[in-house]
Amino acid sequence: MSGKGNNYQQIILIAVQLLEKTGEFPTSLGALSGEISGLSAKEVAGDFQNIEALHTAVLDHATVLLADAMGHAMATADADDPRAQLLALGTAFFDWGFANRTLFSLLAKALFDPRASEGEVLARHRHAIRDLVERKLHESQTRGLISDELPVPILLTNTQSLILGISSMLVQDRLDPWYKGDKIDLHTLCHRMVELQIDLMFHNRD
Repeated sequence: MSGKGNNYQQIILIAVQLLEKTGEFPTSLGALSGEISGLSAKEVAGDFQNIEALHTAVLDHATVLLADAMGHAMATADADDPRAQLLALGTAFFDWGFANRTLFSLLAKALFDPRASEGEVLARHRHAIRDLVERKLHESQTRGLISDELPVPILLTNTQSLILGISSMLVQDRLDPWYKGDKIDLHTLCHRMVELQIDLMFHNRD
C-alpha cells in the first residue's frame, strides 16, 4: 500500500475488521462509511471507486502480508537445501493462514473461483510463487534429489491441488471427511500433508 494515504489504509483495516466481525465483506461503500469515524461517504469514495475496488485492495493487503511471511520462511531455510526451502514455503503458507483466518479465507476464495477478480498484486505473487516452486523442482532434479522421470508439470499440478485441498479444509475449519486416521488437530494435519507431499517427491529417486 506504499504511496497511499492514511485514509486509504484506515478504510482497508476497517473493512477487514467488519469482515472478521460479521463474516461478510461490506456490500457497499455507503455501508462501510457508517463504520468509519471521521470519514464521510464522499471521502471513502475518493479512495475507492466502488466496493469491488476495495475488495481488490484488501486482497492486495492480505497478499503482501502472506508473501512477507513466506519470504521470511525462505530466508531462514537452508539456502542449499531445496527440500527445506519448499517445506518452509508450504508450512509458512498455512501457518499464516491459521494465524489470519479471515484474510486467508478471502484469499482462498479468490483462488478457488476462476471467475473472481483477484487483482494485479495477488496474480503477480501467485505466479511468482509458482515460478519459484518450479525452479526448485528443476534444481532438485538437476542435483539428483528428485527423479528426472517425474514430470515437473505434474509435480506442480499435484502441489497446487494439495494446496487448494488443504486451503479448503482451513476455510471450512474441519478435517476432510475422507480422513479416518488417528485423532489430530487440523493444523498438525496440514503440516503432515505438506511434509508427506515433499517427502514423496524427494524419495522417488533413481
